[in-house]
Amino acid sequence: RRLGAARAVLYHLAIEAAAAGANRMGLAVMADNKAARSLYGVAGFVVAHEYSYLCRHVPGPPDIVGSSRGTLASAELTVSA
Repeated sequence: RRLGAARAVLYHLAIEAAAAGANRMGLAVMADNKAARSLYGVAGFVVAHEYSYLCRHVPGPPDIVGSSRGTLASAELTVSA
């Protein structure tokens, strides 16, 4: 962690996206993932949407099924060649 691998991946994805003619990149991240949101913010991503997802609890072993709740943030970045 914190060795620059994610930043390098984002950089190369942006280069490939621009080379392929894309002018935007998007991603989704858990709203409470502060480290990832910080990285994406430094990389130029801005929050475009926030939404919640809900899952209904299904009876069964807790390590296989369960309920979850969270908020996702969808972010976008404008890419230039």
